[in-house]
Amino acid sequence: MVPVPDDGSQLRLSVRVRPGEITAVQATPAAGTALARTVAGLAAPLSGRVYVADRDVTDQPPAARQIGYIPAGGGLLPT
Repeated sequence: MVPVPDDGSQLRLSVRVRPGEITAVQATPAAGTALARTVAGLAAPLSGRVYVADRDVTDQPPAARQIGYIPAGGGLLPT
């Protein structure tokens, strides 16, 4: 379960993406951001586990996950 900061709701999601597949998740912008941040390791799930390439990465730091995340509107690097 992923917290959605803008409205206090929670996103419940279970999805498996196999190699070579493209998957889209339709959600509010806040929910999409929360999901991306959770998969990348920048936010912790409220419950459940995060798997990448069949590896449990829930407790791994962001760099160990090998997931790229670039926030919309910049903010990646200081100006």
